Amino acid sequence: MMKKAYDFAFIAIFFILCVYTCIHAPLFAPFVRQALDMCAEVLIPSLFPFLFLTQIFSRTGLAEAAGKTVSFILSPLFGVPKELCGAFLAGLAGGYPNGATAAGIAYEKGRCSKQAAERVAALSDNASPAFLIGVAGAYSLGSPKAGFLLCAALLLTLVSNAAFLRLCYPLKKSVDPIKTSDNRVSFAAAFCQSVENAVTNMLLICGYVILFYMLSGVICHVFLQKSNALARFGVQSFFEISGAVMAVRNADFPLNHILCAAAVGFSGLSVICQVTDISAKYGFSVRQFLFTRLTGTVLMPLYTALLLLVLPRQTISVCGYVRPLPVTSTKALVGTVLLYAFFTLFAMCVLGLVYLISEIWDRKRFKNLKT
Repeated sequence: MMKKAYDFAFIAIFFILCVYTCIHAPLFAPFVRQALDMCAEVLIPSLFPFLFLTQIFSRTGLAEAAGKTVSFILSPLFGVPKELCGAFLAGLAGGYPNGATAAGIAYEKGRCSKQAAERVAALSDNASPAFLIGVAGAYSLGSPKAGFLLCAALLLTLVSNAAFLRLCYPLKKSVDPIKTSDNRVSFAAAFCQSVENAVTNMLLICGYVILFYMLSGVICHVFLQKSNALARFGVQSFFEISGAVMAVRNADFPLNHILCAAAVGFSGLSVICQVTDISAKYGFSVRQFLFTRLTGTVLMPLYTALLLLVLPRQTISVCGYVRPLPVTSTKALVGTVLLYAFFTLFAMCVLGLVYLISEIWDRKRFKNLKT
């Protein structure tokens, strides 16, 4: 009886949303158009080459060979197994969700265990250097050199997350069997499969970006028309990272850096869904990835603020801040801190709930398989 009530409630909600969407179609259309423009002008040109390169390098073994040459640095620093250093590099270079793709291919080829692949996917699924330097740095913060500051903060966040994962999710030997498969594949077959998977993943990414960009835009338009820009940024960064990073363009220094770092650390529901979707294709759990989103929401802006404090004024001016630094009032500073604290708490509660549901679901599935 209870199940029928739930089914009826979901059907009713779905019907109401369909009717509302049809009636208020002009409200959704501008945001869908903006999301399509952003996909065509920013995401596809900057992300598709990395999607293809991640596929072809991982399938031909080039990424594994490159990773072995620098495994003496990456393995002890990030706790990544030597056989997965190539997948880790491919994920970092391409940005999310290339980390899950590279780790999934390595697991599919029988190069690692599932738990080790989940570790690499959790650490390497972050904003790419191209996105941080080109979009966040050059477009939003006014200088490509500002993107290098965010890259440094991201590197410190990765090292911290690696240490946290070692404590909370230690890698166990023989925790699950390594898949055995025939790694021999022709270059022509690897090329065709890489193009096919890159196009599929690109469509998946654009679909999630359009959906969550539209949702954030509609919510801001309906509920936050008279609110300040920080509240609108909180909604945008919660749903979709690209729109949130571009929204900090009009903020003053150093608030624009802190907000941009917070959006990158959290990544948004769009990225979380992208990584979850690709991870599910390989049977990966996203618990470790969600854990890094929780910690990244706090660590990324914290390290950015510390770097801004440590760097001398001359270095900051070289990074493009030649204008006098504006003095922020105490009231505005307190309001910013409270808003960021509320956003962090809300994001951690949502991700904690998703993490708990994932944990319960995995335990239930394990019991069913065991019985």
